[in-house]
Amino acid sequence: LWQPWGSLIMTGAKNNETRSRPTSIRGTIAIHAAKKVDVDAVKLLATEEFQNGLRPLLRADMKAVIMEHLPRGAVIGTADLVDCVKVLGVITRRNPINGAPHLAAVLSNGREVCGKELAFGDYRTGRFVYVLRNAKPFKKPVPASGKQGFWNWTPPAPSEPEITEEEAAKAEIRIRMLQNVRPDLAFAA
Repeated sequence: LWQPWGSLIMTGAKNNETRSRPTSIRGTIAIHAAKKVDVDAVKLLATEEFQNGLRPLLRADMKAVIMEHLPRGAVIGTADLVDCVKVLGVITRRNPINGAPHLAAVLSNGREVCGKELAFGDYRTGRFVYVLRNAKPFKKPVPASGKQGFWNWTPPAPSEPEITEEEAAKAEIRIRMLQNVRPDLAFAA
């Protein structure tokens, strides 16, 4: 996926990927952020919807997410592809509270897409929606050359097991407790 679409999936802001072709693939898929940038989306990054969707990526020293902050040329996480449905059309709905009009895409499964999700895809009539759930970003993007469409990817074997600081602290406590019980045991640091 071109950026910022891949990162929007990883933050949970985007749950649908729109495409021109259907797919029968289901299950966990890797999300690859292509090296290529969606030039039209660069302008969209300045909008409130996109900044809100990418907010989880902000560091303390950043005021806004810009394209250079987003990983490219790497697998950035996984998501479950749970369905593929067709876009039947786009209609205007009225907000039941204030009567304000808004657009909604009608899907072949009877659902409607509106709001930010509508802004994050191409919901023209006849296109297809790949429904994604359970996005899980990697701690570190894994460099990989991408290809068009679906392709097989084998993640590299980790050089060292990654554990959280909390897990490391618990392990350290367990080691100290074991050493108190069995002072004859030595542990390499």
